Amino acid sequence: MKEEFKVYQKVFDNRTIMTLYQLSKKYFRTIGGPVKTGKESDVYLLYTKEGGKIVAKIYKIETSNFRNMWKYIKGDSRIPYIGKEKKKLVYAWTEKEFRNLWTARRMGIPAPEPIAFKNNVLLMEFIGDDSPAPIAKYHPPKDPKRWYRLIMGYIDKMEKEGFVHGDLSEFNILNWNEKPILIDWSQSVFRDHPLFEELLERDRKNMERWFSSLGV
Repeated sequence: MKEEFKVYQKVFDNRTIMTLYQLSKKYFRTIGGPVKTGKESDVYLLYTKEGGKIVAKIYKIETSNFRNMWKYIKGDSRIPYIGKEKKKLVYAWTEKEFRNLWTARRMGIPAPEPIAFKNNVLLMEFIGDDSPAPIAKYHPPKDPKRWYRLIMGYIDKMEKEGFVHGDLSEFNILNWNEKPILIDWSQSVFRDHPLFEELLERDRKNMERWFSSLGV
């Protein structure tokens, strides 16, 4: 395991390597390849000691969008004041997504099960079979009308509970055997957040735009 982490030192900073090493003692055995890469975060496949699969979402401290994160965190009543130190902000952002995933699943919204988090690393359920479930943008549903009813129903259900995804688009939905799985919950907020109505309207418009392009 230590030799494996040495390889990843070329990808992650030392703090992230140490965080992964600490999490590996309980939750996983080896690190596989990347599932998804981006400017602010990467998702890596992990293999558990039992031979199963989970994933690690790793937020990049140096390249994360500080201003974008701050506007969602500063109005979140669940998060105490943390100042504007970038490292603390990214750590709070990671915890925020962990808690949002649990909230979504408690409401019956299809989302990956959160497993654990530490610093800038979030461990989650692997969505897929032999390979990761594809992003809906590149693998649209065979029955878009059914998906439209499902996803708009999820938005309505969350609104009734005073919760919103906040960044819903065809890029943040997985198509797992024709079942939509909503991902990327870090921007989700509750009704008491000043951006709640704006995010709710944006989610609705994004879905209406996408499904209209699919012929709904």
